[in-house]
Amino acid sequence: MIRVNRSDTPCPEELRTEGERDLPRLRSLAAAGVLKSRDFQGNIYGSLAVKTCLWEMQNGKCCYCEREYERKYSDVEHFRPKTEAIREGRVKTLGYWWLAYRFDNLYFGCLVCNRVKGAKFPLVAGSRALAAEEDPRQVQELPLLIDPGFEDPEHHLTFVWIPGRGYEIAPRSGSDRGRRTIEILELDRDDLFELRRAYYLRHLQPLLERLAKARQRNDEEALAEIRREARALQSAESPFALLARVALQDLWP
Repeated sequence: MIRVNRSDTPCPEELRTEGERDLPRLRSLAAAGVLKSRDFQGNIYGSLAVKTCLWEMQNGKCCYCEREYERKYSDVEHFRPKTEAIREGRVKTLGYWWLAYRFDNLYFGCLVCNRVKGAKFPLVAGSRALAAEEDPRQVQELPLLIDPGFEDPEHHLTFVWIPGRGYEIAPRSGSDRGRRTIEILELDRDDLFELRRAYYLRHLQPLLERLAKARQRNDEEALAEIRREARALQSAESPFALLARVALQDLWP
């Protein structure tokens, strides 16, 4: 997971207008205590325009695991869950229904990450949950899950080398939010490990081997080319960029 740059992607106008139009209906259902998942209009937050914006904003990658995914198979992910929120101890509370059509609460998530996360949304101990219709940009609420569009995941997540196995995701400097984000999203699941391992063997290890040889020869031209390639692999546009940033950090001693 890396930082998602939301600043250059405006909210699609149809999401804003249609969402505002449907909000009073959701408000009434929530007040009556009968709001269900089926009451939200997926054609509003999951429209082609919204999916396209999110997919382009995230460079065709899942906001959580960073695997590349085709847009037509994407899920629109509500960072703060819309129907119910599952807190610590599996306690269930009403979800953030008033944010269901808020663009800054939406991401593109792969099918696996979206299913694994579900409605899980525990908060840091002592943090107050938002009251209905409070704005998370104006009222502080601190979730254990890292929000990649409004904070830097690299403060909390990293990769560590395990001899005989390879790089595995881990909390940075013992970050509790990093640890819990890994747990909530199962970012250490086997399928992701294998995808990252294959990516490392195909793209990162060969570059590191070329680096070692270029340094032995003191070949400045080759070193410059290797660094250019490394920057591309570490960029937000590339899959598994956090892994690349950790694995290739030796290029800039």
